[in-house]
Amino acid sequence: MEPVTEPTVTDAEHGRPRLQPRAQDRCWQLISLMCILALGTATTLLVLAHRHNKKESSAKDPRASAHSEASYLLPRTHERSSLEKPAAHLQGRTDKNERMVQWSDSTSHAFTRGHVQLQNNSLVIPSTGMYFVYAQVVFSGNSCPEARARYFSHKIMRFSKSYPEDLPLMAAQKTICVEATPTHVRTTTTTWFRTIYQGAVFRLDEGDRLSTQMDPLSNLDVHHDTTFFGLFAV
Repeated sequence: MEPVTEPTVTDAEHGRPRLQPRAQDRCWQLISLMCILALGTATTLLVLAHRHNKKESSAKDPRASAHSEASYLLPRTHERSSLEKPAAHLQGRTDKNERMVQWSDSTSHAFTRGHVQLQNNSLVIPSTGMYFVYAQVVFSGNSCPEARARYFSHKIMRFSKSYPEDLPLMAAQKTICVEATPTHVRTTTTTWFRTIYQGAVFRLDEGDRLSTQMDPLSNLDVHHDTTFFGLFAV
């Protein structure tokens, strides 16, 4: 069997045979493939060496693994800290003499957290910042004994070191029983309800005290789900 030889051509200038272009192309392809394989092998060795050095470093320095673990736990830690933002939700009831509304942070859905305190029926602000303050009261009655308007008011008061007296932070008022026109006055004789809700964002200082004032308490419809007072940091 005769051996296979590459086709050649004679160089007219030097009189020597040389490979045809097809053989040269195969030669370059082989060289390129060998270079690619060598580069891939070198890259793999570098990656393996880097991982080996990293493991040795972690074994010698426990702080490295601790840092990795801390990074893993960071999102959960951040979530827990966000749950500790100052916030409160109070539910009210009137005392026996109906002289004031007593707020509670331990009934039903009521709570205080993030160092907010309920002291002397007032919410004490734990740190300076922006807070959303809200409150709702419901007044009710069965009839209107007099043919004249009745007024119901609800205020949220602020006591601050800057102004050491109770000043209104928010206030609202509603009327009931009379619908007046220029020609006549009509009284209401059925059961009625009036809801007053207030809420807004304020900058409050550490140590500020927030309280409420309502009038008249005799018509206050005190239920845990209708009369409430609260705040949360924003």
